[in-house]
Amino acid sequence: MNYAPFLKYCRCSAYSLFVLGCFLPEISCARNLPLNVVGIEPRKNNNVRVFHEARITVYWQNSDHYTKLLKSSSGVRLKNGMHVAVDPKLIPYGSKIRIEGWGTYTAVDTGSAVIKRTAAKRMGKNVPVVDVFFVSKEEALRATRMNPIFSRVEIIEVAKSSPRI
Repeated sequence: MNYAPFLKYCRCSAYSLFVLGCFLPEISCARNLPLNVVGIEPRKNNNVRVFHEARITVYWQNSDHYTKLLKSSSGVRLKNGMHVAVDPKLIPYGSKIRIEGWGTYTAVDTGSAVIKRTAAKRMGKNVPVVDVFFVSKEEALRATRMNPIFSRVEIIEVAKSSPRI
């Protein structure tokens, strides 16, 4: 099926239509798009989603005021190699995600560059960005050298509520 009429009518991408359809079900053109058209693999369990490609970046303690204090936007204390920053509209806080080639993490933080997809757009792609937290800059940079910068991301457990403390 050709989805160009949907995209032309709504003036947004298929991925945007999918996201809007998830959060605003009254948008009829978004409800009718199959998941595989927008780069998300359909699953039997509605709580599990797979992003075929996401830009993986890193950040570390002392990179700004909040990370210096190990403070995340959800209120959870950041832990080395366990937490990631995500767009909470796509991946809710507290969700467990698996990044192919990287490992399993908990979504507890966000940032404007993550939401705006800055790192992905600089490389000519408009895919979600996941930012992995490390305590030291050296460890973070080592991880980027050893792992792929674009990877498949699977949400393995969606949080029912935000993990605020």
